Amino acid sequence: SSSSSSSSSPISYDEVLPALEKMQHPLGYAWSIASHLNGVKNTDELRKEYEANQPKVVQASMKFGQSKVLYDALSSLRTSWETADEEAATSSFLAAQRRRAVSNTLRSMTLQGVGLPVGSPEQVRFNEIKLRFAELSTAFSNNVLDATKAFGLTVTDPSDVEDVPESALAMWAEAHKRFLVKEAETEGDEEKKTEAEGMEVDAAKGPWRITLDGPSYIAAMQHMPNRDVRKKVYLGYLTRASEFTASEAEAKAEAEAEAEAADNKGEETKEEKAPIGKNNVLIIEEILKLRKEMAGLLGFDNYAEMSLASKMAPDVASVTNLSNLILEKALPAAQRELAAAT
Repeated sequence: SSSSSSSSSPISYDEVLPALEKMQHPLGYAWSIASHLNGVKNTDELRKEYEANQPKVVQASMKFGQSKVLYDALSSLRTSWETADEEAATSSFLAAQRRRAVSNTLRSMTLQGVGLPVGSPEQVRFNEIKLRFAELSTAFSNNVLDATKAFGLTVTDPSDVEDVPESALAMWAEAHKRFLVKEAETEGDEEKKTEAEGMEVDAAKGPWRITLDGPSYIAAMQHMPNRDVRKKVYLGYLTRASEFTASEAEAKAEAEAEAEAADNKGEETKEEKAPIGKNNVLIIEEILKLRKEMAGLLGFDNYAEMSLASKMAPDVASVTNLSNLILEKALPAAQRELAAAT
């Protein structure tokens, strides 16, 4: 209560940040596991649940980040340290780290909109943007993952893989077998699936299937002697989830959605938002627009200024000058390498 707080001793560090950490840790820990699984073991079921719960996690984070009570407590703590003996307050490593933790948290809360009036149009819009960011970020990652899975290049000519390490050949040969099994599953052909599962993998004779998964892609770019094959793999990697691949991916997603709707015909379904789309170029463009708007809501001229508020660089001009300096040194070398390679 206000009467008890006026007569009580000043708030202590242990009453604020450590207590906050205990409150945030369970959700943060559980969500970090979900995020990791969504990235490395992505399935339709996990993706659906992840996307359904993400807004709740973002909203919970915003409640902490925009808590006036928490911000006032941290501000009071910092003020009490500033009015205390400076030498005593910074004499130990622990004291210095606590000061830094409080300062960083206050800065982070400022960038999360704690200064926006509660319930104001600015705060409402800011929170809408944060939720949209989470949506777009997940869609971006899913699009890259889907595009990576969708690409595959089958090589049948042994001369195309001449002198390629045996480990890479074995990996590609096994990938071809998995592709045939999956293809049969998609077609619903049990006989073809059984035949594919029983197929003997021969790394020396192939066929070989190159994918965009890291180990497969890197091996192809390092060891594949056929320039045309390398080009196809490289362009496949470079154009993932772009305007060059989005149409086909969106058509496939639409067909799958229609099939699911047909299967669920007669069941009560909740209204769903329009899908974001498979073209990450459009997602990037929307993110850039929203970043500028969000920065403006917090009083910054642009997002670069907002980003630098938590970084070592003093201002946008310093970053631009450093980038130009690197460009002057690196571009001639890059041009020489390109000329030597072509």
